[in-house]
Amino acid sequence: MLPTEYRQFLQVSDGGVGIVGPAGYAMLWRVNDLLRFNKEYEVAEYAPGLLLFGSDGGGEGFAFDLRVPEKPVVAVPFIGMNLADATQLAETFDGFLEYLAQL
Repeated sequence: MLPTEYRQFLQVSDGGVGIVGPAGYAMLWRVNDLLRFNKEYEVAEYAPGLLLFGSDGGGEGFAFDLRVPEKPVVAVPFIGMNLADATQLAETFDGFLEYLAQL
């Protein structure tokens, strides 16, 4: 089950692309693209337990860490994707949006 904050976001916007705050940038995928992109990036093989939901428009993906009950948001590199390289950005989806706004 996806975090409530994220599900509410999808109901209102179904993804989005753009600048957040002074320097943050995010490409948040449409709900219809989530499974396809996770399959194409082979997340189940290289970073099992993560669910990608977007990217920074460059080399990092944004994902929920589904291995943890709270489902924090992490960043993971697309090239050389590995759980060991996942970096927690925020404890919640709303916290993630706040993180982007402060970049």
